[in-house]
Amino acid sequence: MRLCLFRSACPPCLITAILVVSACTAAPPATVHVIANDYAFTTPEEVRAGPVTFTLENRGAKLHELFIGLLRPGTTVAQITDAHQKGIGFRQLPDVYLDGEPGVALMAWPGKTSPARVTLDLARGRSYILFCQLRDSIGSPQHAALGMFRLLRVD
Repeated sequence: MRLCLFRSACPPCLITAILVVSACTAAPPATVHVIANDYAFTTPEEVRAGPVTFTLENRGAKLHELFIGLLRPGTTVAQITDAHQKGIGFRQLPDVYLDGEPGVALMAWPGKTSPARVTLDLARGRSYILFCQLRDSIGSPQHAALGMFRLLRVD
């Protein structure tokens, strides 16, 4: 039996080539390599919408985490800074500046890259916040209060 759309002869290798090309056209997710220093993240400012894989490399001397959350529209850097300087708890973040709960976290020891990575489907036209809420000791400020957060726009 021949699988032809036309009455003319269809070479089997042409059909195979079309199927292989069709199966391989899905692009892999973009990758955002997040670099943590004491007390800042380095990332691109903008990323394309769709699946994005995040990695975390810690070039600092302190343990760092990476939380990723969808930012509530209209939230300012001043509001984020103020919330963290007041020591806002993790569970209160959706009440202050997140649009929902932060969905993911990665951790990396000093001088190491996290063995985990995470892929999220980022929404076009939205912004995400990447932040670290660890403290160096009891009573010390959260790393985010020291400036360890970064906004990521999605086009």
